[in-house]
Amino acid sequence: MTQVSIIIPTYKRIQQTLKTIDLILKSAGYAGGSGLETGCGNGALFDFLNINKQDYLGIDFSDRMLENFKRKHPQVQLLAEDAVKFTSDKQFSLIFSNSLIQYFNVSMLREYVTNSLKMIKPGGLLLIVNIPWKANRRFYYSGEFKVDNQNSGLLPLIKTHLRPLLSRYFKDGIGYWYNPREFAFFKQGTEIKFYGSLFYPYRFSVVIKKFLNDKVD
Repeated sequence: MTQVSIIIPTYKRIQQTLKTIDLILKSAGYAGGSGLETGCGNGALFDFLNINKQDYLGIDFSDRMLENFKRKHPQVQLLAEDAVKFTSDKQFSLIFSNSLIQYFNVSMLREYVTNSLKMIKPGGLLLIVNIPWKANRRFYYSGEFKVDNQNSGLLPLIKTHLRPLLSRYFKDGIGYWYNPREFAFFKQGTEIKFYGSLFYPYRFSVVIKKFLNDKVD
């Protein structure tokens, strides 16, 4: 069986994420406009994003990360905020995040999506990229999605069988895992599409499009 490496240099990982975002936005019909990045971190994606950078807002809970971002891009508007709780009177054409949802439990996820949709313009998009896919968690831990040249011996065998079992009852190093159906809680006034990952078969992405002239209560 061909195995997929998940041990990837940072630069290559960023480029893969950017390609994923670009392809999804094209498929979803994103035509530009104001953008909000939640969990923007140190701005690793910013230089390469194909979005309107003149009308961009980045938020992150880490002051240190934002300081690094600001050092590279002093003109960019950044706020130290909790992504789950954040709300604004400003309306955005796009709200997006990458590998952020894995830090949210179900109630946090629902609050995040609800608040985000209130800030999205009619016809705008909520893009959530690289969500750990619960249905594929056991394959991730069994090593089928990872190149490992040390798969012989008793210890790797124990890890292969015990880690998927333990991860059912304890939060693992990645965080919270979800299945696509868990995003169907907010159907009213929206269109939801799911995308598998080109590079990480244990992750997926979701786009929630807000219908025109529709309010989120």
